[in-house]
Amino acid sequence: IHRQAHLVEGFSEPFRRAVEREIRRLGVEIWAGCQVKAFGPEHVWLSDGTELIAQTRLWAGGFQVPSWLSTCGLPTGPTGALLVDKYLRVQGSEHILAVGDCADFVWGSRLLPKIGVYAVRQGPIAAQNLLRLIRGQPLIPYRPQATVFVCVTVGNRVAVAEKGRLVWRGYSATVLKNFFDWLYMRKLKPLRWQEFFY
Repeated sequence: IHRQAHLVEGFSEPFRRAVEREIRRLGVEIWAGCQVKAFGPEHVWLSDGTELIAQTRLWAGGFQVPSWLSTCGLPTGPTGALLVDKYLRVQGSEHILAVGDCADFVWGSRLLPKIGVYAVRQGPIAAQNLLRLIRGQPLIPYRPQATVFVCVTVGNRVAVAEKGRLVWRGYSATVLKNFFDWLYMRKLKPLRWQEFFY
């Protein structure tokens, strides 16, 4: 049950369709465009009046901007995150930086999606710019990569991946996702590669 019209927002139409198709292939029914109005021990009532029998319910909150951002007096964007300029400074402020889920970064005419592949590259730029602000040096602009590798696990050993215009599914996508996750995580702490490949 998903409030929006589609489960995957902010990505290409082929990628969105592939993710939803794989979820349905697992036997999952998608109720899009409605919300849970109430639930009891064995029932769930939807905003459109539908009543579903459900003994077990799982709630996934998804992405949510911290509510205090809207009350701090700084400019916010479409997701409620802080609007930032090309240097990751909050618009209208010389000394406040924001990255990742707390930042709405507009590149050209599009808002960057809230995914880790952008956030992990914003972090080092923000850190350098913070030092440059302290030292009075010119700031470095953040330039998002033209295409990113996006991958969503949708079942046991099945993922849907997108890189540029290429969209594919299956175990190969899972292996690539696990490999990239392992490469990133091993920079942070010692990890055995077997923990990432199943």
